[in-house]
Amino acid sequence: MSNFNLENYSSGEKRKVLFVVPPQHIEEYYGRLASVGARLPWMGMAYVIGAVQAVGHEVKLVDCEAESVGFDELKEIIKDFSPDVICASAVITNVDRCLRTMQIAKDISSDIITVLGGPQVTIFPEQVIAEKSIDFIVIGEGEITMCEILLHLDEINRLEQIQGIWFRKDGNLVKTQ
Repeated sequence: MSNFNLENYSSGEKRKVLFVVPPQHIEEYYGRLASVGARLPWMGMAYVIGAVQAVGHEVKLVDCEAESVGFDELKEIIKDFSPDVICASAVITNVDRCLRTMQIAKDISSDIITVLGGPQVTIFPEQVIAEKSIDFIVIGEGEITMCEILLHLDEINRLEQIQGIWFRKDGNLVKTQ
């Protein structure tokens, strides 16, 4: 992986990027220990947000867990922000909610680009990319990769040169190394 140099990713169209931690009740996560459970920040996502923001994109984070936002309210937030791109990080306990979030975005506008990363995606990429609501998956670390996707989103041939992503091109799955 190369060093992160802002100048390499700061050109190009500036986009509105919505990062989402999908809805989940604390009881679902901790079960009977919910009264002593904590809501912790998603540090991996925070690093990606920091990189994307640093290169000049408009960024919004909706942490539905911490803010007690349900899917109906999230749908309105997506409509109001009108993102170009929506991103989430999938772990085994939230992958279904991530996929539901991406489908909500696509139902609002098929033009919204959906990107999913995280451990679940890295371990089981075939299962995740099989979902039609997912435009891109990011395998491994996402800070530089996400900046590259945003920079080259309108250049399909350049996307093929980005390491660690899967996406569809002309109906075929493209897997980069």
